[in-house]
Amino acid sequence: MKRDTVFYIVAGMIAITLLSNFIAYRSLPDQMGIQVKSFQFKADDFTNYIPKRVFLFLIPGIQIVASIFRGGRKSKTSLLVLNTVLVIVNCFTIYINL
Repeated sequence: MKRDTVFYIVAGMIAITLLSNFIAYRSLPDQMGIQVKSFQFKADDFTNYIPKRVFLFLIPGIQIVASIFRGGRKSKTSLLVLNTVLVIVNCFTIYINL
């Protein structure tokens, strides 16, 4: 893959993450659970919370920082995998908080 192609794919993934956060924003609780103590994913199983305004930009911010630091390396595959995992984590976090 060319560098330009990878750049546009990663930028698209960041945009998708940010867009999904903005779409779900009104439906999310004021305090977003980000860590669970068991794999049952019930509302009372959360151990750490953040305000939903922080969550709005948290994972896209992580994606941007990770892309800056990983962008100079030879392996573009790891950059794509990392951003794909973060998009999935973002969607899953939205899902378990609805």
